[in-house]
Amino acid sequence: MRKIATSKDSIVKLNNDCNVLSWDKIIKPKDSDLNAQLLNFWGITKEKKLYYNK
Repeated sequence: MRKIATSKDSIVKLNNDCNVLSWDKIIKPKDSDLNAQLLNFWGITKEKKLYYNK
């Protein structure tokens, strides 16, 4: 979560098998939309930031 929160990018690439609010790896940024909204709502990110695993 720290990498997502501190990134300046609106779409964040996670380089390891780090599941964030999901049981499975998210490989398409659009699939993290709801999770990104929750991270923003909870104040973890300042704006909605999509993310994915690579």
